[in-house]
Amino acid sequence: MNQLTSISNTQASASGQPDFQFQPVLHVTTSTPLVSKERFAELVGLRPSIITGWASKGYIPTVSVGRHQLVNLALIQRQCLEQEA
Repeated sequence: MNQLTSISNTQASASGQPDFQFQPVLHVTTSTPLVSKERFAELVGLRPSIITGWASKGYIPTVSVGRHQLVNLALIQRQCLEQEA
């Protein structure tokens, strides 16, 4: 079973074969490498306008994907781990 789809076994059909129901499952963890500025603001408890300012000043690493500017959580985590060492 993968992270995107979960299979749950329901009652057997009239033919005796089990009916399977596919249910999408989305897991967002700290290993998610990129998040929107709005989501990052929620995670750190700040206003989105502050995060936008930090991103424009280069205080936090971002990646542009089309028209969207995403915060690079993977790079932030790596930088934090390097500072601890």
